[in-house]
Amino acid sequence: MDQSTMLSSEDKLTILEKLSNNFELKTILTLLKNELLDFSAASGLIIYILDKERPSTLIAKEIHTPAPLAEFAEIYLNSEIDLSYNPLFSDCLEKNAIIEIPVHKEMDSESEQNAHKISSLWGIHHGLILPLKRSDQQQSACIGLVLLYHSQTKFHPELTNQLRELIDLFYYDLINALTIDEVFQNKNAILSAKEKFKNILDFISNINMLSDMDTLYKKLILQFAKIYGFELGFLQLAQNQKLFPAAGASTLPQYQSKVEELILHFRIPENIPRLDNPLSPQTAACASFFHKTHFFFPDTQHLRSLPMLELDRKAIQVAPKPLHSILIFPLIHNNESIGILQLWSVSHPVTLSETDFEILYSLCSFIPTILQNAQNYSQLKLAKEMLEQSNHQLLQKNEEIESKQLQTKQELKLAHNVQFQLLPARYPDIPGLRFTHLYQPMEEVGGDIYDFVKFKENHLVGIFVSDVSGHGMPAALITSMIKTLLETSGRRRLDPIELLSYINEKIVHQIEGNYLTAFYGVYDTRNQKFLYARAAHPFPLLIRQEKSIPLKGKGTVLGMMREVDFYHYEIFLEPGDKLLIFTDGLSEAQNDEEILFGTLLNDVILKNSQEDIDTLIRNIYYELCEFTQKNYFEDDICIVGMEVTPEALSSES
Repeated sequence: MDQSTMLSSEDKLTILEKLSNNFELKTILTLLKNELLDFSAASGLIIYILDKERPSTLIAKEIHTPAPLAEFAEIYLNSEIDLSYNPLFSDCLEKNAIIEIPVHKEMDSESEQNAHKISSLWGIHHGLILPLKRSDQQQSACIGLVLLYHSQTKFHPELTNQLRELIDLFYYDLINALTIDEVFQNKNAILSAKEKFKNILDFISNINMLSDMDTLYKKLILQFAKIYGFELGFLQLAQNQKLFPAAGASTLPQYQSKVEELILHFRIPENIPRLDNPLSPQTAACASFFHKTHFFFPDTQHLRSLPMLELDRKAIQVAPKPLHSILIFPLIHNNESIGILQLWSVSHPVTLSETDFEILYSLCSFIPTILQNAQNYSQLKLAKEMLEQSNHQLLQKNEEIESKQLQTKQELKLAHNVQFQLLPARYPDIPGLRFTHLYQPMEEVGGDIYDFVKFKENHLVGIFVSDVSGHGMPAALITSMIKTLLETSGRRRLDPIELLSYINEKIVHQIEGNYLTAFYGVYDTRNQKFLYARAAHPFPLLIRQEKSIPLKGKGTVLGMMREVDFYHYEIFLEPGDKLLIFTDGLSEAQNDEEILFGTLLNDVILKNSQEDIDTLIRNIYYELCEFTQKNYFEDDICIVGMEVTPEALSSES
């Protein structure tokens, strides 16, 4: 491959740095969108992800549009595309190849003509469809595609190689983010959906005596509208290749006359959409009917200013104002669409979760049976049994989520073992000095880290202690960064200010939303000088002759600002001196009366000041457990101790 068509090593390194420590799907998709736009200078793009449950369905997960269409982005986000009606998308995925959108050429097929209509509507001059799949691994799974377009010019031919390389860099991070996103689905949404399921189940049990179809239609509309927070609803059924408005209803009495007016409007012959051309639907409802997928517009305030089909524009013009949210949902029987359920909200925007849509698909699959068997009571009983089975499936899905959460817990335990491998395996062997520590993370992994720095000069030793804000996996990932920076800081470790400044320079803007405190000191056994600097860390304590002396000093937290100041401080240690360096998890631990352990810490230390450093720290921990009456804590706890033993005198001589 020509080197001029490839990403530079510097570009790749920059992208990988942006991806590091990011595992949320939304964050990674946004990074991918921004990088694609930067490299291609495109006017806009849409990132589609394949639905795992419906492999022929693409979901728009990220979008960027030119300024004139900016209001369209929120409406189009999370909309669905059926691959069976999009040959260009299908070719891209099947061939693992970049496909050009044929905007300015002879249109041979209906699909190309349809692509041309969409391109004209969006103002696309040139477009590319890129598969989200590794370009160098045919066996890798395809997870979606990207529609990239320009409104004024064509993309340069050499750009395609760079775009494929860019997608390759993001591929595995996308795979991991999709997996995490699936594991951590909102459990509350499932419980809410179960309640909605129960309400629909009870409703179906109570309509088995209805034989009047118009009454049945309206009760169905009202029940779905009430449960999902809408006020108006319409039922459209396929008749003679047209989508006929069968009924309408409102949960608000003041809107009932408006519903009747809308039904009359929709029944005017020229306003009834035809169903004779799947590649050129006349309305959004027709598109939902053909693609067997829903359209949800949570906020329609800007719909009137956006490009839309003529019949949809006429409907919006006569709709109640304000019109906040619209849900268009297909009614499917034996894998064929038979109608559409439309729900409108006029008093407030409606919010629906992915679980709501899953339940709606399951519930709406029973509506055709109810409509076709309104007078057959035995069929209603069967529908009830099917709903109960679906509810059982929902419970099974909940159990699957709990199983995946257990798997996540096991993975956290593995991360716990990995993190402990980052901590020192043994203490420095320096005559006249004794070291010890206590490390107790509140979760499987923590945000506290400590290290002993060894130098080729055997008379020097460094002690580093740091506390990352937050807890759990994000904080643990940052500690691994700090460990790496310690090991790569070289001779900077001789100077506490240089080391803290180096760490701050490397992590600033890389750990957004987090920061860390730190303390670092270097002890010279030749002259007993302990040189240190602190970054907003709790003051270490020097225990000398039954006194506890705080080692004060100025310093700013790391990771928040590029320009920060640190200061050198020094003390001279004597045989018998003990030094305690700890994180705020120790001093800020509380008992049931919300009293801080830090208020008692000095007394505990003085009571044990004659003990060796190991016994001292062990007794501090016992006193902490007695004080809190707990065997767990609400923050990570780390204590590092150093004692200058009497042997220091002989080693000096």
